[in-house]
Formats: sequence, structure tokens, C-alpha cells
Amino acid sequence: MTVNLDLPEITDEDIRAQLANQLDACQHGNQPFTPAELETITRYGRAIIGVRDALDYFTADSIRHFRDEFGELGETGAHAMLRGHFRLLDQWSEAYTVLKLDGLPRDDEGAFSPAATRFLGRELVDLQNAGRALHAALAEYVLGKDENGYPYGSLAPAGGYRHVDGMFWIDPA
Repeated sequence: MTVNLDLPEITDEDIRAQLANQLDACQHGNQPFTPAELETITRYGRAIIGVRDALDYFTADSIRHFRDEFGELGETGAHAMLRGHFRLLDQWSEAYTVLKLDGLPRDDEGAFSPAATRFLGRELVDLQNAGRALHAALAEYVLGKDENGYPYGSLAPAGGYRHVDGMFWIDPA
């Protein structure tokens, strides 16, 4: 399901400019991305326009402020806002899956280029951390904090990834 964030029209060049630092980091010490890889990454960037920004800095306080202004229930209440944020996370996850399984070209042996592998790994870490932050905010909003001041069910941010035998694994921080 795609969530419409009502963003202004954006060009492929704008998307590549937004991703420039990440693309440069992934290419560092590797062959540059091929035109086919760049086209695929641009389509992925278009599929998640605004999603990362909407999920950044999302906290239990964000939910409380929204609830205080718009109420808990209803079409515009905090529950609806939370559902919308989880839909954004699903949208990002679906776009990532398409990028990984059907998007980025592979060589004759089925492997991604080193730059594409870095890009996929970094995106997976960002996606995992966004999901962990969203779940942590919801848990803190519903359950509060424990006797030590920590939100219940908190997971440490993902620190990185490993790519072993074609599989991506998330490393703890």
C-alpha cells in the first residue's frame, strides 16, 4: 500500500541529489554504479519519497502531542496517525524488497555489485532502525517506562550489516 504524502513533484535528478552522499559512500573504493543500477535506485528513491523523513525523530512525545491536539481515536486521531506511520514503514519495506529481489541487476553468478551490496546493506540498517524506533515510540506511549527509566521492549539500534553467501544480516550496535 502506498501512502500519499502530498509532496511536490520531484525529478529523477532531485532524487539522485538526495541520495548523492549515500551513493558516493557506496561507490567509494568500488566500481561506480551502472546506469541500470542508478535507474533502479532512483525508482526505489521515488517509491519512498518522504517516508524516511516522516519516520525520523518519531517518539512517544510525538504521539502524545498529536493526541493532545487531535484526540486519541477517529479518522484524524493518534491511532490513525500511528496506523499511517506503520503503513509508511510497510511501504518502505515493500520498496526495499522489490529493490533487492526484482530491481538491482546481478551478475552471471547472481551477485550484486559491491556498490549495490553496500547500498542494500545500508538501506536495510536504516529500515530496521526506523522500525525499531517506531515500535519503541509506540511501546513507550502505551506502557511508559520501567523503573530504570527505559521504555519497555527497547531494542538497540542496528549497528551495521553483514553480507554472507548472498544474505544480509543485521548486526547490533
